[in-house]
Amino acid sequence: MPAVCHRSAVVAIALAIAPLAVHAACPFSVLHSGAAASPRDGLHLAQFARTQTLPAGASAHVAKHITQLDINADGIYDASDSLIIARAIAGYRGAALVAGIPARGSRSNGTAIQSFIDGGCAADTASGTKWGSTALTESSGAIRNPERGFYAFPTASFVTVTDSQLNNTRNNNPNTSLLVAIVRLDDYRNQTLPQAFLDSVNAAFERARVRGFKLLLRFAYNYTDDGQDAPIDRVLEHIGQLAPVVQANADIISVWQGGFIGKWGEMHSSSNGLNTPENEAAIRDALLGVLPANRFLQWRYPNDLIAWDASPGDETDAFGSSRKARIGLYNDCFMSNDTDVGTYSSDATARAAQRVYAAARTAITPFGGETCNASNPEQQRLTCSAILAEGPQFHLTYLNRQYYTGFHDRWIADGCFGTVENSMGYRWVLNSVAVPRVANRSEAINASVSIKNAGWARLYNSRPLQVQLVSRANPSNAPILLTTAWDPRRLKPTETDNVLFAGTIPAGAAPGIYDVFVASPDASSTLATRADYAIRFANSDAGASGQSWDATRGAFKTGLSITVE
Repeated sequence: MPAVCHRSAVVAIALAIAPLAVHAACPFSVLHSGAAASPRDGLHLAQFARTQTLPAGASAHVAKHITQLDINADGIYDASDSLIIARAIAGYRGAALVAGIPARGSRSNGTAIQSFIDGGCAADTASGTKWGSTALTESSGAIRNPERGFYAFPTASFVTVTDSQLNNTRNNNPNTSLLVAIVRLDDYRNQTLPQAFLDSVNAAFERARVRGFKLLLRFAYNYTDDGQDAPIDRVLEHIGQLAPVVQANADIISVWQGGFIGKWGEMHSSSNGLNTPENEAAIRDALLGVLPANRFLQWRYPNDLIAWDASPGDETDAFGSSRKARIGLYNDCFMSNDTDVGTYSSDATARAAQRVYAAARTAITPFGGETCNASNPEQQRLTCSAILAEGPQFHLTYLNRQYYTGFHDRWIADGCFGTVENSMGYRWVLNSVAVPRVANRSEAINASVSIKNAGWARLYNSRPLQVQLVSRANPSNAPILLTTAWDPRRLKPTETDNVLFAGTIPAGAAPGIYDVFVASPDASSTLATRADYAIRFANSDAGASGQSWDATRGAFKTGLSITVE
């Protein structure tokens, strides 16, 4: 293992005052990205190395990025990670550096950090002999991406959805990846679900999967204004029967809307007393018991969530196993009058508190729904200024395209429809990528990617982010993967993160040129190779730079390459 440079202050200040080209290519310079670097940054970094605290006036981007390297792989970014960096900067040799990593960490993490600051990183970059980097251009166009955006409603009875309906939906809505799937239980209010029906539900899931859709799942005993539902014992029996089907098809469930209760399965006006606190809690717990831990439940009314958990939760709760971390909101009269047609209280003070709670809960759980035609349309918040404020306020991830079109028509007329379409959910933009120009077989290598979330919400269902090295001579071969412990779900709206990747060139890799791609495939093994389930980055093709979206691979070609020797 090569020795680390012993000039702590020199290294820190050199990183801070090096030319901008160095910041783009040297992976360790991610500590200083996002703003102009200065000698002061280097001094602040050096002080942090000694004290684990930043001095007053330290640059915000240094404070952010120095704590966003989970070096010891314990799942959090804290002072122990910074201490490892500090030791490296202070000049500890390799053995001491690795000794600073807890047993649960990885030696490769220490090696990676060491390589970033090992005496010649800046010089290698400046000479252009070892590191290659590129900037990428943001796209302003609409993009079809999984689990976000306007959704389609092909039928009011998902079990009977036809191939023709799904094909038409895909062809007529090229940017739509979500369907609302209302599974009707009208015929079974007073009986056990027959196996033939369960088989039909499973078959409907498969038809949607074949065509590249994910689902907003809801079960309902009616889809009319009569509100007939089922007794609580029957509801719980049905949930238990549906468990194997739901779990087997979790790969294409974007979120599970509570349903079952009342009119349209919208959780109000029950004909069987399902809206009592006891019955709602029983249904809630049954649904959470069935739903895989990596999927979210949504509930219709924020006041129920407040009754269950006085605190809406925060970043420390996000993606955990607590109830508040697993239950989001759906609002099927979003922005439609002062109370969103009963979503919120008619009392102004209570309503304000509920909205504050909802905004906080939707920061860590998915939110979506539809607008509706209220009986007092003068209260509808139809304007562009309203949606451009409330979309990000409530972290809007999805919305019905087919209802209520009065809102959509106004947004089109006033010029913000495209912004709404692009902003719902996550919208990932690759800013820059840096990789070594040359690598040897059996060698551990690193890469860095700067990525921004330009959307109103974060990604909610986990998936990987990868750097893929694709053989130019044999592109059909499996790519060499560089991976990261960074969790893409942590990338909040408006934020940029600099992500470090690590991997090893296999001993048996064929020598030659490997093109560098960035990809985010679906986490499920059933969908991981499906390009239509991969996230497409909001980046423009740039032929002159060799940058383009590969629709077959489901990955963005960066224009960079690595020569494997």
